[in-house]
Amino acid sequence: MGRKTELPWTIDERFKVDKTILVIFSAFAAVSLSIPPAALLLVDDLSLLDAVSRLLGGLTTSFLLAGIHATRYYGKRGSVPMRRIMRYAVMAASAMMLTLIAGIAVTDGFQSVFLEMPTLTTAQQVFAGTVLAVVLLIVFFFVLMVGVVTAFGVVGVMCALERRLTAWTLERLVRSEGRERRLVIDRVLTWFFDIPEVLDTRTLTISPSEPKKSVGWSDIKAPVAWQLFFGAVLAIYISFNPFLSDRSPAALVGIFSILSSAAILIPFVILPWFIFRKLGARIKGQVKEFSLFNGIRARVLQSYLAIGTIVVLVRMSISRISMETYLAAFASFALFLLIVSVLTTFVYLGYFENDLSDDIATDFNRRVRPEQLPTPAPSSHLGGNNAI
Repeated sequence: MGRKTELPWTIDERFKVDKTILVIFSAFAAVSLSIPPAALLLVDDLSLLDAVSRLLGGLTTSFLLAGIHATRYYGKRGSVPMRRIMRYAVMAASAMMLTLIAGIAVTDGFQSVFLEMPTLTTAQQVFAGTVLAVVLLIVFFFVLMVGVVTAFGVVGVMCALERRLTAWTLERLVRSEGRERRLVIDRVLTWFFDIPEVLDTRTLTISPSEPKKSVGWSDIKAPVAWQLFFGAVLAIYISFNPFLSDRSPAALVGIFSILSSAAILIPFVILPWFIFRKLGARIKGQVKEFSLFNGIRARVLQSYLAIGTIVVLVRMSISRISMETYLAAFASFALFLLIVSVLTTFVYLGYFENDLSDDIATDFNRRVRPEQLPTPAPSSHLGGNNAI
């Protein structure tokens, strides 16, 4: 099913919605960030890991609250209607409910709950089982929908920041070339995108690809793979860190529990790269064009691996790890991260990316002098296939 273009939805309206999303998130996040430090000072037996866990829980709540507003507006204009999302949630909740009941039925838990109650008749046991199934179905459906709304919050906050900063970033790159003295921010951006000095950033162009009318696995797999990769490396770095773990099973489980809570932040870090691929942002070179997406990916990857390798080597040099306990905790974290990555990537591609790309292209066009730009080709979709 295609996007609902019949609804009025302009760039100015999206900026207003984004502003509300950012205000909601910032207000609750500010409270969440202030509580753990205060708790560390007031509560004697509160550990640093407990404070971090509470902080992450507060941030997740902030994303959830911002997601309510984001779902209200962006949920109406995605490639998949929210009614279908709810149907999928019902199907998934039903599968989870049946799996849990089947697991209970083949264990002693089922007998201890129902069959060993002499005061219950067979009809009463059937009624109690039906009530249990309905309650589980409702609970699982509620949890799944909370996850969807939280994903809208994460992506909504991320895109609100991108809509304000990406065009400005591209403009800085264009105008940084030719200055007698480059500013610090210009040097930082050039380093961040790993742009070779021999390239003239004034030749930077963007050519947004056509808007997607549907989202398939071929679109999702690359962002998800990068999120899983970064999450796996992050888990190794932190769990091997000698300052955070004493090798005990309890400490390892606690660390991976915190990592699972932090999994919601990984899409927030990785998904912003992909707007540069959508925009087709490139700088002309003598041999071939330089892709900003490839540059930022290479720079972050190099820094990420270089810092983490030092920590891993230090940890492995001073202790040994129980691999069975470690692999079990790591597998549970990886599964949770996979679910989070697929859900947030689907929300981003299906409900946000098309409009975000158009708005950045339009904003960039406004910022850079018109005489420096080729005349954009006409398009029925705002900025959908304009080369800028």
